[in-house]
Amino acid sequence: MGCGASKHAGFVEEAPVYKATADVHPRDGVMLVKGKALLTLAEHEEYGKMTSHQILVVLTKKFKQGKGEKSQKQIMVELGMFQDADFEIVTFDALKRNKSHTVLTYTWNDCPVRDQYGPLNKKMEAKVIDMSAQWFWIDIFCLDQQHPDKMETIKRSNEIYALAKYYFVIGLACFNRLWCTMELACKLGGQNGANTDVVVTDFEGFLERREEAYALSQFDKDPTFETCRYTSATDVPIVKEKILAKFEDIAAFNDTIKNVADVILKKWREVIRDRKSTRLNSSHSSVSRMPSSA
Repeated sequence: MGCGASKHAGFVEEAPVYKATADVHPRDGVMLVKGKALLTLAEHEEYGKMTSHQILVVLTKKFKQGKGEKSQKQIMVELGMFQDADFEIVTFDALKRNKSHTVLTYTWNDCPVRDQYGPLNKKMEAKVIDMSAQWFWIDIFCLDQQHPDKMETIKRSNEIYALAKYYFVIGLACFNRLWCTMELACKLGGQNGANTDVVVTDFEGFLERREEAYALSQFDKDPTFETCRYTSATDVPIVKEKILAKFEDIAAFNDTIKNVADVILKKWREVIRDRKSTRLNSSHSSVSRMPSSA
């Protein structure tokens, strides 16, 4: 999400007042981005190598340099990340009527956009879905991170995800993050994870990065509301409210997210167990080959 004040040279630099004309007010609707534009961004020499967090740092810096007079979309277009025609404004009422957009649950720090959208495109092709023709809601690009009222949209993320036609999950750690589990359950609740409109991306690339540590330590544990990580304590009551709007109680939510994880992670749990077994056998072999002391 958006950056607040930052410390520099012994003083606190205040974020400038938002003076831009918002492309859409967060309480009225959302901005969607074309899949073709995401694929183009993935191939960008500079931005394609960045994680979402790194891109946010660039956008925040430009917002401050512009003294708050330009919206995030204006900044992204000026930087060459996107073109103006790559975006579409959709009201919440239109989202409810059409139910045709695509959403992602992903991680901000673990992987550059190039390594997210490339595999995503291949997976969609395998499902005979043209990624370039889809309209995506991705918070890093579709939510003006500097807008003072952006929480008006964030608080409706359960609706945005539940109304999507296609839902992609990128990265294993989404099952250990509070907002992500809420999004998953609101889309898949009551269906035990078996939703034909949901396509899950490959996770192989992530297993070689920081998420392997998560996988090895958390993979066999059931995700729950109580054990999920969050950025700020203020997130907890917001997410809990969204959960209780759909589920009878937190226990019902926990049961649902467990079922979702069991379905989605079945194959990858087997991969991790095989890796654990291989490492354990290798360790035992090394010990058995050690010469005995005289």
